Amino acid sequence: MVVVPASQHGIYGPSKFVVDVWLVIMRYLSVLDIIRLGSTCRTLHEFTTLRHVWRDVLFQHRYLDQCYPHLRSCTAEDIRHQLKTAARLDRIWTQPSIVPQRLYTFPLDFPGVFQGLKFLPGGTWLVLLFHCRNLNPSRHSNLCLFKPSTGSSTNDSPAASTTFQSEMCWLPFLDQDGPYKSSRGDDLMLLRTKCNDGSNAFGIVHLNTKIPSITIPLIFRTNVFVRNYAAAGDYVVYGWITSDRRHFVRIMQLNENYDSFRKDMTVES
Repeated sequence: MVVVPASQHGIYGPSKFVVDVWLVIMRYLSVLDIIRLGSTCRTLHEFTTLRHVWRDVLFQHRYLDQCYPHLRSCTAEDIRHQLKTAARLDRIWTQPSIVPQRLYTFPLDFPGVFQGLKFLPGGTWLVLLFHCRNLNPSRHSNLCLFKPSTGSSTNDSPAASTTFQSEMCWLPFLDQDGPYKSSRGDDLMLLRTKCNDGSNAFGIVHLNTKIPSITIPLIFRTNVFVRNYAAAGDYVVYGWITSDRRHFVRIMQLNENYDSFRKDMTVES
């Protein structure tokens, strides 16, 4: 290693190299290394914010470019954010063991059969799905929105909860069900089930942590065999294949009250 005297920093500084040299160097760096490089000085920060730097990294990524082709047309900051998130997740999951930053316990007592438990965005509130004949003789689902008291600090707020008895028997939670944030910042969740007539039913759940309260303002059905579905923001999407091998996708945009669709279209892919 060569130590450069402080008086010669200007001679050997990053600005003395043409940007093409740094672009070649960054091709051999990982995502997190490029981010660290950009935090060393103003010149390198400008170089690491160039859009084609992150486009090159995106094209080299093992799955982001193929799974999310829309990223190619995004800004440098958006591409950088997605690559940074993916890199951090890769680093966490490749560790021999995952060490939680904070660990606490709380009692979870409900009179029924457990069907699913998820954190709302922010990690403070949880939503629980369970079945209970005592509360709901028809074996319909019960939803519970609660904020547990962890007792981790003196400023910890007391526990709060509310329970909602649905008129339908919903299936256990899946990853694509949420919860997720709408464009207005509300917490939403998507429920789904199979009806006796063979149709698929979906329910939009509004989880209000301010009151707190749970409502299902919209339930819609479809008679097609749903291959997959997703929900994010104000949109719900599902796809199916017809008997003659044609592929269709239905795209729905919720209105501001989440009780109907502002837009509803079906396209053939």
